[in-house]
Amino acid sequence: MCLLRRIVEMGDDLVQAEAVFVPDSGAPATMVASQAWSLEVVAQAAGVFVGWHHRERGWRSGRLIKATRWTMGPRPLPCGEMMRVYSKLDTWSEAGVFRFNGHLEDAAGNLLAGGQLTIYAS
Repeated sequence: MCLLRRIVEMGDDLVQAEAVFVPDSGAPATMVASQAWSLEVVAQAAGVFVGWHHRERGWRSGRLIKATRWTMGPRPLPCGEMMRVYSKLDTWSEAGVFRFNGHLEDAAGNLLAGGQLTIYAS
């Protein structure tokens, strides 16, 4: 399931994307504040970053292995509204371990969720 709708910006250490939770994306028709959904959409943006910048290594998949200091804002995750997704590379190793600082905002720029993700690419 792909929750990202489009990539807005791809930089040397940052990817910015847009996401919408819609019923056909696999998300429930009425979203509730769920850390799992917020983690998934930010991890997908991080995965796009890894795939784009490290495609020559042949890494085809990534796995979220750790989430640290993940917080949720006061508002539930919206269904049917555009959200902004940011994943900024913090560190990475030749072994394929990447750490990102990421967050999810609503269209008005209010924080919905955020924290640090560690992803293993293979």
